[in-house]
Amino acid sequence: MNNKARLEALARIAAMRKEADLMAVARADTARDRVKARIDALDSAAAASHQLPATDIASIAAQESFGRLVTVQRADLDRDLAELTEIWRRHRDNAALSFGRARVLEQLRERITDQTTKRRIRRSDDTR
Repeated sequence: MNNKARLEALARIAAMRKEADLMAVARADTARDRVKARIDALDSAAAASHQLPATDIASIAAQESFGRLVTVQRADLDRDLAELTEIWRRHRDNAALSFGRARVLEQLRERITDQTTKRRIRRSDDTR
């Protein structure tokens, strides 16, 4: 396998890796969006529960219990979001590296192709 063929193979592999890394970023972003939506829904439910009048001991106890539940669930979701954000950042960084590698290999491939074309043109001009 010559250098041009090796470089073309590496460029194809790098392009596939870049696409895989971009898909990983998209999946991580979708997971983060789902958790954010759950947080928003939980916050909306908590806000709605504060709008209800608490006129007796049972309703006050229910609101306090719900408030504690919301606090625990919100902490869990915040932790999940932090973990997913870290995963997303790692995937984003990997995608940036893959993008750079793919671009460099593509530029090298183009340069070799141009050099090969110029050599062929010179050879054909020399043979005339």
